[in-house]
Amino acid sequence: MPLFKRALAISEKALGPNHPDIALWLDNLAVLYEAQARYDDALPIVRQKIKRGFFSSDPTFRVLMGSQKWPGLIDRAESFDDSYKVLQASPSSAAAEAVKKLAQRFAAGSGELAELARKDQDLAAEAERLDMGLIAAASKAPNERDKRAEEEMRNRLAEIASEKAKLSDVLAERFSDYVALANPKPLTVKETQDLLDDDEAVVAFDIGEKKSYAWVVTKTASDWVEIPTDTKTLDEEIKKLRQSLTFETDEPFDATLSYTVYQQTFGPIADKIAGKTRLSVFANEALTSIPFSILISSDSQGKKLKDEDWLIKSYAITILPSIYSLKTIRAQVATSEAKKPMVAFADPVFSKEAHEEAKGEQVARRSLSSFYRGSELDIRSLAESPKR
Repeated sequence: MPLFKRALAISEKALGPNHPDIALWLDNLAVLYEAQARYDDALPIVRQKIKRGFFSSDPTFRVLMGSQKWPGLIDRAESFDDSYKVLQASPSSAAAEAVKKLAQRFAAGSGELAELARKDQDLAAEAERLDMGLIAAASKAPNERDKRAEEEMRNRLAEIASEKAKLSDVLAERFSDYVALANPKPLTVKETQDLLDDDEAVVAFDIGEKKSYAWVVTKTASDWVEIPTDTKTLDEEIKKLRQSLTFETDEPFDATLSYTVYQQTFGPIADKIAGKTRLSVFANEALTSIPFSILISSDSQGKKLKDEDWLIKSYAITILPSIYSLKTIRAQVATSEAKKPMVAFADPVFSKEAHEEAKGEQVARRSLSSFYRGSELDIRSLAESPKR
């Protein structure tokens, strides 16, 4: 423990207290305290991280969840507030890569948004170069270090942070849609609740390598719980579910597995969303690759697929790219109502045989000349006729 503390002190002195690498040392110290069940020591470190803007989910969520079980350390409301902020500020690697590509596309264009996006990227690139230079300079032997140069780099990094903060405010004011996708700001619980109606709930999931959690915010309440799954388990289960939805397998849809995934995700929060009819869901990892409507909310033994308790029967589900995007959606100008009502019907094809038959009919239709005006043809017979 003394070695960890000394390493942290040396790094803070050399790099500055808000350098990103300091987060790693704080995490290591918090993990060590957590392993010893010393939550009274681990919690201050985690809250110090959040205050400095270090928003890693692990071990932050584990420490916050564990600390609320110890009397006098932190209550559930405070624990929720801290975890909810970290949840929104620590995107997954896949989301971060998607955001990076989004910013690149905007920066390649023209106009005010493109100019601001390019400036933001330039500042980020400069900060990265200075950061690497500062680490290299601080790693030299004491008699080789240039303290003045190091101080100049620290000052410039502080200036860049200030410039990026002002730029972020401008983007949020003028291009809220872009910010909702590229740089969403954490909403407080109160701000989220103000966006909801009585029949709505925001549900968020964080699937981790060791521990996973779910958050629920309604108009009048908020809470978070640990859920019984992890990245590896859920990856394997959802991969099997996705395979059963394709025409590449003759295996029927695995209703039992669908119910299992429901029990691991929505099951622990079922009582918190009971009575709601609309869910806005924010998720990460494998949960982003399936439609939640295919989950089954009760034991499927002995039931036909049409009689299953599909989650979609109970809730209208909206997928959120970020919780902040809910604010952007609600800020949109309401669209005008249609002058006349319209009813649309779909004709889905589920079996492999029906799928092949439908493909044949589509080819037959495309084969007809656009100028044909004769009597109506039997498209199905034409599709089934042998090729010549």
